[in-house]
Amino acid sequence: MIDLASKDAYDYAYKKHEGQTRAQGTPYIDHCVNVYKIVSKINLPNFNKQVAQKIALLHDTIEDTAATYDEIKKLFGKDVADGVLALTKDEKLPTEQQMADSLKRIKECGLEASVVKIADRIDNISQINPLWTKERAIEYAREAELIANTLGDVCSEFKKVLEEKISNYLKMIK
Repeated sequence: MIDLASKDAYDYAYKKHEGQTRAQGTPYIDHCVNVYKIVSKINLPNFNKQVAQKIALLHDTIEDTAATYDEIKKLFGKDVADGVLALTKDEKLPTEQQMADSLKRIKECGLEASVVKIADRIDNISQINPLWTKERAIEYAREAELIANTLGDVCSEFKKVLEEKISNYLKMIK
């Protein structure tokens, strides 16, 4: 399941997300593992898979737990911490600006963070959040299109998978 090089990141994420569940009732850590698995399938030139796998496991820790950038940097290194931070929405900004800001920071951070963000949305858009209105679900699909268009150039294969997931998601909403 998780390779030995990423076990420390898994253990940390597991502890930080302990007790958290997704809207469907599954443990939150399952989402992190799904993103890890998606990222693990990618082989690109100049792609540091180990860094990307750790970012995948930790990608929501700053945003959704008490984890801090400094703590992640100390435990997993600057590259991982920078990736996790780039994937964290800046809640000081108005909601409508948060995704664009995050995507800008992800692009600046590099290939690994971009791949993780696409993988994150691939997993998230695989099912509809049962707590959302139809309008919120459509808005989420539009956000996914923005992610595909902004970051998709890093991996055309991933962009295609995300676009297919968006199409299927929109069909489920109707």
